[in-house]
Amino acid sequence: FWLRGACARGDACSFAHADSTDVNSARCPATIESLSAHGLPRCIGRAMLHLGHRTASSIQAQAWPAALRGHDLLCRAPTGSGKTLAYLLPATAHALAAPKPPSSGGPVALVLVPTRELAMQVLGVCRTLHRPCGLRSEGIYGGEPREDQVEAMAVSYTHLTLPTSDL
Repeated sequence: FWLRGACARGDACSFAHADSTDVNSARCPATIESLSAHGLPRCIGRAMLHLGHRTASSIQAQAWPAALRGHDLLCRAPTGSGKTLAYLLPATAHALAAPKPPSSGGPVALVLVPTRELAMQVLGVCRTLHRPCGLRSEGIYGGEPREDQVEAMAVSYTHLTLPTSDL
């Protein structure tokens, strides 16, 4: 069912393609070679440097181009390989490029994770990442007062719209 390397990139591709005859498989996005790569929003490179990373990990280099093009991804990689930033940075780039929602518009991006511990970890990374971008992150998970979480979500989201040249 899943065919590894079933695109024009051959064995260099680690994306799992559902069907090797799929028209889109020939257009599997090339990996990111540098944080200053053409087509990579500048906010991603700046965020990585802000977080202390000088290069993208393998999972990030492969996931970012696909996620930034709006493709759905299912990634599997070992612990500590950079999966969290592999999906959070493209979500941040999309949030920064999105039109500002009305004050009652709710969240621009939603991240669902299977456990409370992972939710808290992802929320911490989001807050660190979003602070310099002017975005706000909140979490909803069990074990905390429900009223506090509802209140945090009810507060209107701040949103910074950057000119396209800054992305």
